[in-house]
Amino acid sequence: MKGKEKNTYISDARKTYTVIQAGLDYLDERYSITRGKCAWLGFSRSSTQCAVFAHIDKNEGKNYFNLFIATSGGIGENLPIMRELISGTHGYRPLAGQHFYLWGGTRDRSHGENMRQSQPIIEKLGGMADILRIGDEGHGGFNHNRHYQDEAWALWSSL
Repeated sequence: MKGKEKNTYISDARKTYTVIQAGLDYLDERYSITRGKCAWLGFSRSSTQCAVFAHIDKNEGKNYFNLFIATSGGIGENLPIMRELISGTHGYRPLAGQHFYLWGGTRDRSHGENMRQSQPIIEKLGGMADILRIGDEGHGGFNHNRHYQDEAWALWSSL
């Protein structure tokens, strides 16, 4: 594929979390960050990763995060680990105590429906969808609207 870049993603969420954790471990060692006070933002296809990372961070990791911000996508059964979470393989409420801010746009492909459908999934898994916001924008609207970012920041600050 000369002249074209191939999109590559680490398909194993645990490997991805290991990389994230290594970065946070470094920041913690260097700057003494407060565990349990970090936020993670998952955009588009990475929205599902918010629920996955919430589970891994709480149940297998170091509890760095207290808020997961999922934007312009949805949290569903598109990853094997999500199917495991939903089926109960990792316990009855694997996201218990985890907080989420969900944002979708009415001018996005799903018209915000993927985020509306994400809320009951998170809550079934024991997490809290503290804010579900459906804006008038399209894909990436959260990234271009300071109001939504401030809203997520205020939620994160209150936890």
